[in-house]
Amino acid sequence: MNSRKNVNQPVWNPEVIHDYKQVSKLTFDYLIAFYGMSIPFVAIIAIPMYRQRFIAKWHAAKSRVSPGRPTPHTLSHLRNDHGKRIVIDSKSEAKVYFDQLKSSWN
Repeated sequence: MNSRKNVNQPVWNPEVIHDYKQVSKLTFDYLIAFYGMSIPFVAIIAIPMYRQRFIAKWHAAKSRVSPGRPTPHTLSHLRNDHGKRIVIDSKSEAKVYFDQLKSSWN
């Protein structure tokens, strides 16, 4: 006995085959992207010369970043286009703010 209900119906529907083709293309594209992104990491781990260069550049980049937040003393040289200081000390900050607000209302 045949278990299929309709003998004339093909085993593989063309739409299903088309879906499998799309899924396989998508899977292939993702595999290529993963390969392209993972090879540099594998090379850094596997090749000692690349690992040494990476570690040296990593330490050099870390040493260039200054720790902590900048203080007004280190930024006192910053000025706007009109020559006024951009960074002000905290004591006169409120006065400058309200002066600017008052001038914008007039």
